[in-house]
Formats: sequence, structure tokens, C-alpha cells
Amino acid sequence: MTTYFNWYELRVKANKDPTSILILTYALSVGYNKKIANRIRHLMVILKISEIPRESLKYFFQHTPERKQKADYSLYSKLKTIEPQSYFINSSFLKAKKPVIHKTNYIKLLSYRRIGDSSAYIYKDILTGSQLAAIKENPFVRVGDTKIYFTREFT
Repeated sequence: MTTYFNWYELRVKANKDPTSILILTYALSVGYNKKIANRIRHLMVILKISEIPRESLKYFFQHTPERKQKADYSLYSKLKTIEPQSYFINSSFLKAKKPVIHKTNYIKLLSYRRIGDSSAYIYKDILTGSQLAAIKENPFVRVGDTKIYFTREFT
């Protein structure tokens, strides 16, 4: 399933916090008004994270309009992308047992690929030396001579 997102919107809503960006991206990948987790702790297990920033919780509600039972503590997404600019096809990286910074950097790199671009790479020359150094150890990309490949988008 294709997930559309806007890097700038995610950063603003997450107050630039990498963990919040990851959580909000996961919510987008699941879909609006869809159940994303049984409880907050369950969301932490799904995303392999150690905390949930309180600020990101405002984008979830604990029951659908049809299910107002007090015993239902499930989290549902109320997040939509206002102006989609980028996308990803394979959301498995969100649940991978890898550091949050690698996942967030991967989302940022994916944002360089526009909606109309169906390639699973971006050109290396659009990044600065410090940006390239930051993704050097990222398990979700492969840096070639002229391109940066999104390894998860091939599967």
C-alpha cells in the first residue's frame, strides 16, 4: 500500500522530534480513522521505541465514533496529510528493530522523491557532505556512486 506524506507537515506536527515523526508516519501508513494499536504500550512495541512523546498523542483518539465503550483503549489515527508531496510503498522500515534516527532519516530521504517519481532512488548530489555522513550507516539505504537506493522500496 502506498503512503503519501509531506516531510514539512510531519516535522511541524512533531515539533522536529524524530520519535514523533516516526509515530506520525506510522499513523499515516495505517490510515485515517484506523486502529493503530491496542494501547500506548502496544504502539511502543510495534515501533520498537522506548517512549511516546506526549505531543504526538493529540493526533490519536481512543475510540471510533461508532465505538464509545469505556473499555476500549485502542488508539486510532486522526492524522491526514494536507498536501502530499512524497510517498513510500513499503512501510516495513517503521517496525524494524533499528534506531529511530535511521528510520527518521529514511523518511526524510524518501521526501526528496516526488509523487510522480517512481524510481527507488534519489541522486546523491542533492545531499550535502554532512547529510551523506549521517546516512552512512543507515540500513535502509545503499549509497552508490551517483545514487542513493531505497532498499525497502525494491521489496
